[in-house]
Amino acid sequence: MNLNYFKDKKIAFLGLGIENVSLARFLLNQGLEEITILERDKDSISDRLESLNKIKKVNLVSGVDYLADLNQYQILFRSPGVPLHLEELKEAKESGVIISSAMRLFFDLCPGKIIGVTGSKGKGTTATLIFQILKEAGKDVYLGGNIGIAPFDFLNQLSTTSLIVLELSSFQLEDFEKSPQIAVVTNIFEEHLKAADPKNPNFHKNFAEYINAKKNIIKYQNRQNFTITNFSNKLTKQ
Repeated sequence: MNLNYFKDKKIAFLGLGIENVSLARFLLNQGLEEITILERDKDSISDRLESLNKIKKVNLVSGVDYLADLNQYQILFRSPGVPLHLEELKEAKESGVIISSAMRLFFDLCPGKIIGVTGSKGKGTTATLIFQILKEAGKDVYLGGNIGIAPFDFLNQLSTTSLIVLELSSFQLEDFEKSPQIAVVTNIFEEHLKAADPKNPNFHKNFAEYINAKKNIIKYQNRQNFTITNFSNKLTKQ
């Protein structure tokens, strides 16, 4: 996808987490005329919604039926906390709606080299250490991803010589169709197999599904790319 693709498209943001609010802000500043926010609890996003409305008035659909009639949209940007296995999402995809995410779009638009870091434990620390090492070396380097920094906040600052270190969770990776040029996998343990928070009920149905989500960080690499992994961990070595 490129930015021209979004002209005259009916676009909705499913959830208004950090990544989606950053992407919505970016697209509105690029001149997108209309977007819709789909969020069950409108009170939980009031400040973020207000920040978007200062740029341009956005539509809001909230309440228990906020997922009704997703087929009216052409593109849905899903927050990582929204489960892919929701029936409403499956039906929308089958009807031709494009289901994407802010991170997937960032991979399409990013002009620099991405260093993606994932793992069950230690990915945030590892991503931060890589960033600090490259920064000390004088590189044009940026840190973002699941660590709480939305990469669309700094996309306009990037060039072809930029290095972008991204912490990537399994929920960000699970529908990826691109891999970073450099992938780092710290370890794999059983995790995210049940909802940790009733308000954010995303989880993987089984361990195999969780592993497959993590695999996307290397699945689409080519022979010019690199993977750095932990051979002390049986699953990452496999």
